[in-house]
Amino acid sequence: MPIDIASDAVQAAMRRVDRKNYVLEGSNPYQDSPQTIGYGATISAPHMHAYALSMLEDRLRPGARVLDVGSGTGYLTALFAEFAVAASEGNDEGVVVGVDHIPELVATSEKNFERDGKGHLLAGGRVELVTGDGRLGYPPRAPYDAIHVGAAARSVPKALITQLAPVGVMIIPVGPAGGAKTTAMHMLNAAMADGMAALSAKIEGGLAPRDAIAEMGFLHASHLDGVFLGFS
Repeated sequence: MPIDIASDAVQAAMRRVDRKNYVLEGSNPYQDSPQTIGYGATISAPHMHAYALSMLEDRLRPGARVLDVGSGTGYLTALFAEFAVAASEGNDEGVVVGVDHIPELVATSEKNFERDGKGHLLAGGRVELVTGDGRLGYPPRAPYDAIHVGAAARSVPKALITQLAPVGVMIIPVGPAGGAKTTAMHMLNAAMADGMAALSAKIEGGLAPRDAIAEMGFLHASHLDGVFLGFS
């Protein structure tokens, strides 16, 4: 079923976070295309941000805990905060964490929050912008109701799976090693962590992936080189 990226909530959030405060000076902030943000990184096109918000929308409730891996200039992190934090005044549970491995981008994202009038979210600890290896997640604020990973990975990092809440959802593009990255989004539930480990062990032991999936009682559907997994 196609995902509607034009929900009222997503549109309202994108109106409240001005993209011009999160791109380089001289860029066209409202052009629907990816743009460079320096350091070999880019900010995704607005429609991709809308798509990510729509995929996670049912988990982005007031009070949610959200992890944004590869947070760049902080734009999508700020959008997540519109759902989890800004809409939950008086609720101390909502928090959004942005992680990026480039310290200069993290410093820039902090300035961007201030420029966009959202510095109070940083000062109050409702949003954290952290320099680190996103593959390791950010355990101090786990578990997360929603995890978004912006960069393609060879496989789904186990640390991120274990940091999902019991009904949490992660979206992550996964591609083959040494090949073109796919745009498949893998949606995983934290309750699957043990099953994923057992499945990996069976495959490493020589069992064909499809046979291992069937033996574990997973439902599966192939998409390019990826597999969407869910308990039967």
